[in-house]
Amino acid sequence: MVPLTYRLIGACTNTRKCPLLLYTDFVNHLKVIIWSSSAQLSIIKNTHNSITMKKLFFAALLLLGASFAVNAQGAAKPDAGKANAVKGPKMVFVSETIDYGKLKYKADGNRVFKFKNVGDEPLVITSARGSCGCTVPTYTEQAIQPGKEGEIKVAYATDRVGPFTKGVSVVTNEKEGDGFKTHNLTIKGEVAAQEEQKGTPDKAVNPFNNNN
Repeated sequence: MVPLTYRLIGACTNTRKCPLLLYTDFVNHLKVIIWSSSAQLSIIKNTHNSITMKKLFFAALLLLGASFAVNAQGAAKPDAGKANAVKGPKMVFVSETIDYGKLKYKADGNRVFKFKNVGDEPLVITSARGSCGCTVPTYTEQAIQPGKEGEIKVAYATDRVGPFTKGVSVVTNEKEGDGFKTHNLTIKGEVAAQEEQKGTPDKAVNPFNNNN
């Protein structure tokens, strides 16, 4: 391709008109360049806008999918809870052993076993017995509804000096084999010896004292 300047000079026969022809042709050529650049910029802009719109579209799809997933999980939770629920009544103790530690003679011997019914039916305590007469349990005879809590109170006779370990048997309406379930609770501790009372000792009796 022949350069613009040589094409114009070679075609120019009138020396006075050559500068004008050069200027006119340069302007026209510059217009073509500007138009081409504008068209290219427009294409680039449209392409960029198209890419941006695609990104926004895919982002919206991701947000929509995440929303559906969260809603589906929330709807599935109640069903999962029902599937994992314990059938029938179910007694669960916070602890099946109470340690009294070291007690003073005739100190407070009352303690409480706490439990919860984690089943889906009412829980009923049918009996509670201590392993000896020094251990006396008491309980409510009302049914414990599902999800509710209850207590079994135990009183130990702390006038018995020395270490002790006693049991409490609790029978409920929970099914176990052909019968009902028995929960075995334990209390333990030690009762200290009775402190001697301090006072003025009696005077010794003198057998030779005639005043007696």
